[in-house]
Amino acid sequence: MKIITPQQVQNELTSDLEKAQKRFDMHPSETNSDKVDSAQMRLDNAKRDNECIISGGCVPSKFIEKAE
Repeated sequence: MKIITPQQVQNELTSDLEKAQKRFDMHPSETNSDKVDSAQMRLDNAKRDNECIISGGCVPSKFIEKAE
């Protein structure tokens, strides 16, 4: 099992945003603008939620606590 920390998630999404912005800067279009907006929204949501990713298996329910 691999856990990707919130900072790693945000770093990857920041990289995606930068690539989308460069693509838009080189070839301005509505499609590329939409891609920049989408990448920004994904990054904003990951920051807001302090999102992490767990891959390679599942976490047994006894190890998960519900937030109040």
